[in-house]
Amino acid sequence: MPIGKRVAKWLGEIAGPPSSRRKKAAEHLLDTSEYYFDGNKVSAQERQQVLDGFASLVEDPDAQVLRAIARITGLMKHWSIQTEEILSHLLQDRDSSVQAHAVWACGHIGAPVSPLLSHLARLAEHPDREVRWRVPWALAEISSPQSSAFQCAVLLLKDDDPTVRMYALAAVGACVREPSADLLDTVAGYLQDHAPEVSAAACRTLVALEDTRDSTVSALRTIVATRGTRVSLDAVYALTKLDSHALDFAPARHWLETNRGYWWVDDLLGDDEET
Repeated sequence: MPIGKRVAKWLGEIAGPPSSRRKKAAEHLLDTSEYYFDGNKVSAQERQQVLDGFASLVEDPDAQVLRAIARITGLMKHWSIQTEEILSHLLQDRDSSVQAHAVWACGHIGAPVSPLLSHLARLAEHPDREVRWRVPWALAEISSPQSSAFQCAVLLLKDDDPTVRMYALAAVGACVREPSADLLDTVAGYLQDHAPEVSAAACRTLVALEDTRDSTVSALRTIVATRGTRVSLDAVYALTKLDSHALDFAPARHWLETNRGYWWVDDLLGDDEET
């Protein structure tokens, strides 16, 4: 099944000379659904033809056109030499909004993007947070065991922005296969982060890394017993995954009993009634 007429029209228009119509076409392409290219309705050959057309546009002075190219490249999820060259160029663009869209495209494509990890790592200290937080998000989606991905994620754990730290924790959980005790200690330390979204992310990462050490279980129990914040859900969930005696811990049991409705809570409790 070919690309739809409207999308094909917009793709043709952004390849044309500067005009209001061209800008509008780029705007439409930026709004293209994430699911437009899912499945097999657009053939690999058509996807490659679109990428071939993009190759001559990567130095276009219009940032909106470049953002549209990055988005469509990511949506198509078709890895080829042209894909690598396009994204490599856009990741190094002078406009941070173009770079942010290129980073998103890398994450949306996922594992095949591993050859571009070095380019992503160079953006770890980018001054624009809109670029920085997307880097660890993309690393988590790519989920590469390469040391460069891990090192970049660990570097981003120290970022001042809580959104960056949150996604950096997710990246650590996705990229590390055999965590060291030091790394587990580092992740567990973020349970005390002042930003609740970061503390919650640490809970999820400890589950991903299967950290069942007594020190981690104790830290999670303390959070469950003392914090009345949104971290509690992630902390209780982590506790039930990492502590075989979680249901015997009164604060955790009480939280579970009062929060029935989550599928995992109902699965844990079954038909038991609160005593």
